[in-house]
Amino acid sequence: MHALNCASTAILIHGLSDTREVWSRQVKALGPSMNAVAYDVRGFGASPVGAGDGTVDQMADDLAQIMSVHDSGPAWLVGFSMGGVIAQ
Repeated sequence: MHALNCASTAILIHGLSDTREVWSRQVKALGPSMNAVAYDVRGFGASPVGAGDGTVDQMADDLAQIMSVHDSGPAWLVGFSMGGVIAQ
């Protein structure tokens, strides 16, 4: 997980078959003004599938846990492809 420490939080959710690395430029660009968090969605990159079968509902629950860890008030959710579906 990439994260920088600032007041506002943006959680970046990658698409199908990608990893958090797809957001590396955005994490750097947002660095001075936001706490940018990019993570590997369940079953991609360094994140194992874990218990269950990796449904979108499970991935949304994972996102909720990440949001609670980075609880700094309202957060921006940014996702594309599957990441957009998870953010819904």
